[in-house]
Amino acid sequence: AFPNMAGVLGFLQKVFLIGVFNVAGAWRYGFEAIWSRIYRRQLPVSLRTPESRFTSLPGYDFDPHYVEIEGFRVHYVDEGPKEARETVVCLHGEPTWSYLYRKIIGPLAKGGHRVIAPDFIGFGKSDKPSDSSFFTHELHLRTVRELFEGLDLRNVTLVVHDWGGITGLGALQSIQDRIARLVILNTAIPPFGGSFVSWNATLNFFAWRSLTFCFGRSLPIEYVMKMAVRGLPSSIAAAYSAPFPSRDYKVGPAKWPLLVPLYRGMSPTVVASSKSARDILKEWKKPALVMFANKDPIIADLAPYFKKIIPGAQDVPSVVIHKAGHFLQEDKGEEIAQHILDFLAR
Repeated sequence: AFPNMAGVLGFLQKVFLIGVFNVAGAWRYGFEAIWSRIYRRQLPVSLRTPESRFTSLPGYDFDPHYVEIEGFRVHYVDEGPKEARETVVCLHGEPTWSYLYRKIIGPLAKGGHRVIAPDFIGFGKSDKPSDSSFFTHELHLRTVRELFEGLDLRNVTLVVHDWGGITGLGALQSIQDRIARLVILNTAIPPFGGSFVSWNATLNFFAWRSLTFCFGRSLPIEYVMKMAVRGLPSSIAAAYSAPFPSRDYKVGPAKWPLLVPLYRGMSPTVVASSKSARDILKEWKKPALVMFANKDPIIADLAPYFKKIIPGAQDVPSVVIHKAGHFLQEDKGEEIAQHILDFLAR
């Protein structure tokens, strides 16, 4: 049989783009290193996005709440009754913030649940480190732990997505006694499930990682979101870019994809926390809902992986969100909220 030429050409095109992005990224990195020596600027350790950037964002009228962690002010949404029997904590990923969960927060709160959606340091209304050395996986793990302990959160349904999954599941070792249920949305645990991930998905991830390396702090988040979510209105895409008035604020979006370990010895904290997460999930007997979108070009294949390794997921029907991409909360937020409500009612 002759090879599928369209598939071959697509493969070669992606390999070419990965090469171009990485070469351009290396040139950018070198230029910025030289420029920083010539034009020295003293930025504060952390940057705080002006509140005016968040006024009148479509669908996001939640009162802000703050807690200080590791010297950074961390923002979180806190909706619904504080005395609720169950609390739902929603963790975002790259390059989003709690805005991603706006269609889910309201229905869950109206259903009688307390809903908390933090912004990781470097994103949303939380402070942004100006130096990339401050942006570490350890910092995010401590953020999750200290948020849970500081707010004394118990009987929690933990909803994770993208890097929110790598971080939230990686933090289970320190918070698992506070967790009652898991909801796993389009995320991964590096390494990405072995044979569950296709070569095409792997190439797509390398292309995304190479793109972020190429642009660095100039990553066009508004454009990225419009490319990732078909038909996304410009006003919504702009809301995802609102936390970043300039490239100085974009350490988080620029660095987070680069923390994904590609080889042994890279990102040891991510590797260690991922191993811990995998070991815990293999023994996890509490209810777990695996809910993936079918149009995610990178990690749609991983739903069966989570279903297979988590004992608590065996008796909970998996959910496929159709006609939704990686940011499924944006594509089908109300539908996802209803599935979570049904899960909580089991």
